[in-house]
Amino acid sequence: MTPYTMLHLALAGAFLVLALVHFVTWAAVRSQRVQLWLAESFLGFALISFTTGITSREASEMIADTRPWLLLGVLPSIPLPYTLLRVAWSLLDQPLTLWRRVMLGVALALGAVRVLDVSWSILTLPATGLTAEALSRATAGLSLPLFWLLATCVAGTWAVEAARLLNRRGAMAAAVLAASLCALALLCRAARHRRGLAPGASALRARGTLLPAVRLHRARDPHRSLAPRGGPGNRHPPLPPAHPARTRRHG
Repeated sequence: MTPYTMLHLALAGAFLVLALVHFVTWAAVRSQRVQLWLAESFLGFALISFTTGITSREASEMIADTRPWLLLGVLPSIPLPYTLLRVAWSLLDQPLTLWRRVMLGVALALGAVRVLDVSWSILTLPATGLTAEALSRATAGLSLPLFWLLATCVAGTWAVEAARLLNRRGAMAAAVLAASLCALALLCRAARHRRGLAPGASALRARGTLLPAVRLHRARDPHRSLAPRGGPGNRHPPLPPAHPARTRRHG
């Protein structure tokens, strides 16, 4: 089992514990609807992390048919944006106005488009060797960019609503704003990584490109690295004699 899989399984376990805690809190105090939205959100994150870990390219060899797990992992795409928006407005004590209801409807519709596209790809792609990475490439034309846009809009809504209510809601608005900025930063990093622009990816690509060239150069000229100091293969000046006075006296 690879570290990538272990990380996602650990995240899934942590999200599941948080979901259970919020479910129990909501069951004890039914008037706290925000606990229900938080529990459903963490449960969605747990499903996504778990299925991503076991359907990755490294871990999919242990599972004969990954299609049911891939379908399970995409199902939270419908309720997760809805519950996240409800969490933000509940924490900030904002009413469910008309434009907010419209936004919830759009979020549900885009999540449904994502689920339908993934379901169609799962049915049409070969069952053998189907991984989360292959599914992302297969759905990169329509639903995946729309869902990335939806995730950015949800995080941006958190940020705008919290910034607007900083004076009235104080610490709660500040906490919501901080969480939204972290989410936006993670989304930007993930988008850069997918395009190959992340610093880690650039560094690895540079090492993969330069190291073979250096080895080839050394193979062509093996004596260059063995040249003495001050020689043609070294830019450093030659070292002076250790005891110049003693050298002149014996000379």
